[in-house]
Amino acid sequence: MAGPVVLISPVPDVGVGDGPFPSPAWIVGPFGDLDRLGSQVAATDADVVVLLGAAVNTDPIDETNKNVLGTFVGGGMKAAELLHASACAFYAFLRYPPSNGGTPTVGLTFEMLGT
Repeated sequence: MAGPVVLISPVPDVGVGDGPFPSPAWIVGPFGDLDRLGSQVAATDADVVVLLGAAVNTDPIDETNKNVLGTFVGGGMKAAELLHASACAFYAFLRYPPSNGGTPTVGLTFEMLGT
């Protein structure tokens, strides 16, 4: 049986405008199962990110994609809440502007752990 696979994935920074701010491209998913999604740096409670999944890399990386696999709201270093721990061929992130007036973390990255 194969051991765990770790993928370090950057999250888009909050840009100009209302957002949300998508990943520039789909990330190839090396997992049979996605077990954990955790922040690599201490995030603030202004950091709000969702993980999207797709079977094909032509799916939209925006709010029209309903395949939300996990949600992350920062506040230190912690794991995201995985809503569906199923494997996908591709992954991408949508990052939302803070709703609390806080300052989101620049250069936020996630460790994705699976098998």
